[in-house]
Amino acid sequence: EGSRLAVGLQSSPAVSGQTLRGDEPKGRISICDGETGTQVSQMEIRGAVLYATITPDGSRLAVAFGESGLQSGSRQAAVGIWDTSSGALVNTLPALGWGAFARLIWSPDNTRLLRPSVVTETIDNKRQSRHFVQVVNAVSGQELWKYELPETDFPNPAWTWSPDGKFLATLANLDPGPMKAYVELLDSETGRPLAK
Repeated sequence: EGSRLAVGLQSSPAVSGQTLRGDEPKGRISICDGETGTQVSQMEIRGAVLYATITPDGSRLAVAFGESGLQSGSRQAAVGIWDTSSGALVNTLPALGWGAFARLIWSPDNTRLLRPSVVTETIDNKRQSRHFVQVVNAVSGQELWKYELPETDFPNPAWTWSPDGKFLATLANLDPGPMKAYVELLDSETGRPLAK
């Protein structure tokens, strides 16, 4: 709704010439008033900020954070959820595999968070990745459902919630080579595929 703006800052030992201890924050996010630019709150992030998103009503901030510089598929990302007014940490979701183009997406009612993950395995000397999305309760952190994506050549498809929050739609590519895209519709309460 435009009332809040998140501004991320990253510590860079390579630029500053400093060595960060493991317990030092590596990133910081400032929440600013959307009209005046005045800082409302600030969050210290214990890892590289990989992705950040604010709820539609501006009340919560979700940040995926982990180690920077790791190859996609081997990178792990935890997710912190903060209250944007007070800067208080509301919840921390455990670290899961994080893909190169992954992103977090809030439900329209600000209560659920779509979170992607990737599991990389080596089978017969061939590196393979399995991609998942999960929807979690943003307050309790409880996983509401998890869905394994069909094997595609585009591992992080585009996702969007319907305006009423009842459905999730994804756009993905089925086959390598010429683009053969499809749209899939899922029930957002259960993760059950409804149409493709």
